[in-house]
Amino acid sequence: MKRAVQTVLILIMAGSGSPAMQDSVSTASRHDANAIDSLTVRQDSTGQRDVSGESAMTSAKSGKKKHKRSVQLEIYSGALYDNNIYRYGREYIDAFSQGQRMYRYPDVKSIGDAVIPLGALMTLDVGRLTAHLTASGKLYGTNSQMNRFDWSAELELHGRVSVHALYQQTPYHPIRPSSIIPYLYEMMWYKRDKGTVAVQLNKWNITPFIEAALGYDDYNHTFDYWDAWFYE
Repeated sequence: MKRAVQTVLILIMAGSGSPAMQDSVSTASRHDANAIDSLTVRQDSTGQRDVSGESAMTSAKSGKKKHKRSVQLEIYSGALYDNNIYRYGREYIDAFSQGQRMYRYPDVKSIGDAVIPLGALMTLDVGRLTAHLTASGKLYGTNSQMNRFDWSAELELHGRVSVHALYQQTPYHPIRPSSIIPYLYEMMWYKRDKGTVAVQLNKWNITPFIEAALGYDDYNHTFDYWDAWFYE
């Protein structure tokens, strides 16, 4: 069973003041220079609200519209139950439930656990440039050694030649207790760094593009053997 709650908040980088939010669809407009052109609040059939808006700065003398700017912040959370958080096979699950060979399960409180996913996404649009900053993680009810956190930064440049750059990092990615020495088990985990660059030409009906990614997995000391570069 899975239950999720999602909240969306959009902040507008423009002049002070904003229309009051309403449950029904509503739009408020301002025409002052450097003010918000419009702010719209929508509510769908599930009761979820979507707040969006944008700033269009206009020169009072020339009337020429400049690049639009907007900032969006999305925060989400939820709750679920995972009946096998360590991804054990049947043999390990049965042995744990029967209290056998418990040296293989250091700090393992249970095979299944409640999980709370958390995340936040901030998006900034300035003309042809879009930037995303994302943070996410998982919190476990009783098996805290499985808690994890990830973050990423992304830039997109739009135009005839579009460029996309992404950096992702996982400071701590747990796997499960493992061993390279008989009877000596400890948590195996790794840190991951990954960078991706993509270039696309938007000139013809067919838009050719090229993409490359390079990353490195750095395991904790006992499992250094698994350290490796990878590419995609």
